[in-house]
Amino acid sequence: MTVHATRLRHGLLVGVALVAVALAAFLISTRGAGYPNPADGVRPLHELAARSQAERDFERLIFGMQCLDALTRNKYAPALQYCDLGLSQNADDAMLLKLRGNANFFLGKNKAAIADFSRVARIVPHDPDAYRFRGTVYASMHRDALALADFNHAVAVAPSDPVSLEFRGFFLETRGKYNAAIVDFLASIALQPNNYHAWNSLCWTRFLAGANGTQALAACNRAVELNARYVNSYDSRGFVLIRLGRYQAAIVDFGKALSINPKLASSWFGRGIAKAHVGDRTAARDIATARLMAPGIDKQFLAYGIRVPTVGPPGT
Repeated sequence: MTVHATRLRHGLLVGVALVAVALAAFLISTRGAGYPNPADGVRPLHELAARSQAERDFERLIFGMQCLDALTRNKYAPALQYCDLGLSQNADDAMLLKLRGNANFFLGKNKAAIADFSRVARIVPHDPDAYRFRGTVYASMHRDALALADFNHAVAVAPSDPVSLEFRGFFLETRGKYNAAIVDFLASIALQPNNYHAWNSLCWTRFLAGANGTQALAACNRAVELNARYVNSYDSRGFVLIRLGRYQAAIVDFGKALSINPKLASSWFGRGIAKAHVGDRTAARDIATARLMAPGIDKQFLAYGIRVPTVGPPGT
């Protein structure tokens, strides 16, 4: 299971990771830029100008790497500053615009983020990042028609890109269009079979859809096989196991999730429910912990068909 905010962040950072690959490739291909050469004193002017441009390009790249590093560490204000420095040298650098758009989005500057991604769309109209990033911002603003149009466009310009299908699947799932989301996740997996987070999304969406529990479990099993440290796969599988009445196995999965991320409220909640079903006296403590971390969690999971059994006071 993944709450909407986490999904949103994950979805954007999947795309940011692709930007990082492009940045790294450019870094590798830029050799010698920025290093003084005594021979420059006798070089023709046009060669010096070209070298100066290469040095500016290299400096811009460094700002981009610093922006990316800050983004991945959730340091959004510094990320914005580094991207601004890079874009001050070239306002049409699509990679920096993507990174700055993400920084703006995570800082709550939705209009600025949309402007950045719209500029990318004008500069490189066949780049799906521009549309799936902007679509995610529109989705966060509940401008669903614009969001879906962007996700559809991302798929249209790059039909063989599994990431675009995954983004659209995230959106459809959060809007309760589970069957359509499942189709997108299956298509994404067909293109990228080792994508563990897509397998987890397939598992969770099948759970939400009330689909065949065995199929949901199989998808989660595959996600865990592909990445045994991905916390959401254990969390998702735990709830699937609860629905299948396999409470002891669910307790184990939620315990694994909490060993990776002790602050995951849904796993405290799920483990408490599973414990209550087997008469474990510590069930109430787990549920109380979840409620402190995420007020309203009972209502959220009741909508998924997960009800808290009657439990006594927290055990020891």
